[in-house]
Amino acid sequence: MALILLVDKIASEIDQGIIVLRVFLDFQKAFDTVNHSILLNKLYKYGIRGTAYTWLENYLKNRQQYVNYCNSDSHKTFIKCGVPQGSILGPLLFLLYINDISHISDLFMSTIFADDTNIFISGRSLEHVTGVMNQELIKVVNWLNSNKLSLNIQKTHYMVFRSKQSQIQTDSKVFISNHELQCVDRTRFLGVIMDSTLSWEKHIHTIRGKVSKGLGIICKARKSFNMSAMILLYHSLVYSYLSYCIEVWGNACNMYIDSLFKLQKKVVRIIKSAPFRAHTDPIFNELNLLKLRQIHLHRTLMFVFSFMRNQLPDAFNNFFSRNSEVSTRITRQHDHLYIKVCRTNLYQKTCRIWGAREWNDKAASLDRNCSYNTFKNLLKKIIKDHNY
Repeated sequence: MALILLVDKIASEIDQGIIVLRVFLDFQKAFDTVNHSILLNKLYKYGIRGTAYTWLENYLKNRQQYVNYCNSDSHKTFIKCGVPQGSILGPLLFLLYINDISHISDLFMSTIFADDTNIFISGRSLEHVTGVMNQELIKVVNWLNSNKLSLNIQKTHYMVFRSKQSQIQTDSKVFISNHELQCVDRTRFLGVIMDSTLSWEKHIHTIRGKVSKGLGIICKARKSFNMSAMILLYHSLVYSYLSYCIEVWGNACNMYIDSLFKLQKKVVRIIKSAPFRAHTDPIFNELNLLKLRQIHLHRTLMFVFSFMRNQLPDAFNNFFSRNSEVSTRITRQHDHLYIKVCRTNLYQKTCRIWGAREWNDKAASLDRNCSYNTFKNLLKKIIKDHNY
């Protein structure tokens, strides 16, 4: 969901002709450098008091570690900083530790997801944006020093998001602690490869490679496994990659999507031991599987359904609007989602715009007074029956 917000913000700015400069921060040994005293002080200010505070204090302090090698143990040493990795509480405590980074400046916005943190500033001129960013990064350095954290400068970089048609050339550089940051055309964030024009070409290319590996495993397994096991393999080795964050990249260029869909069709033919050129629509129906574009539609509409049921985080409270909230005129579509006017094709393909349009067209009339799973199955059946 963090990616949906991030992509929507970037596409919205580009739609208005605004340049977006985003710095992706890489904390050095992030979980290992959390200062216990600073963390506990922040937890207290967040309102964690009494028994809960004492429990967390006991959880963090007086922990010991040692090394075992060839049946010999080293001396035990007290852990002075860091949160336990591999634990459920580890990422949560780190988030609480760095949560106030968003309050150090009124000029930039931030996206925080554990140690995947980035900040961005937008404006009409790249020279102006880089100048402001350099000034704001001084505040970031001061915050890092106060919280006893450091950055991996080699992995910290920035990206300038723009439309495909715009040509940006500038001598402006971005610095942090007197180190020049590298400007990149693409980067990985939350498991998705983003590029400066949001084309998703590299990300889809990566998915193709992963699906191809899964295809090879499925091809070898079909002689030994029954159909239910093959379907389980499909969901584990293929569907998991096709569906991950498809809400943000599912409207990429047809050429990229079609190349991935061809692989998906090849997989289902192998599962059914069908001929190489067999028509795949009957196979998808028999296996009760959705095609790639149907997966995108289904996942996006389920996201809208969650919004309608107020089941999304508070950050999405105003993500969609109804026509009745925008206009006082009572029409047959007054309960439909309002669709903003867009200048660029990029913004039209986002979850906010495309999702609202598809909801009005295909799901607005469905009964929403049911459970999430009931609506999910009903929507899947409608998508398959109408071959959307």
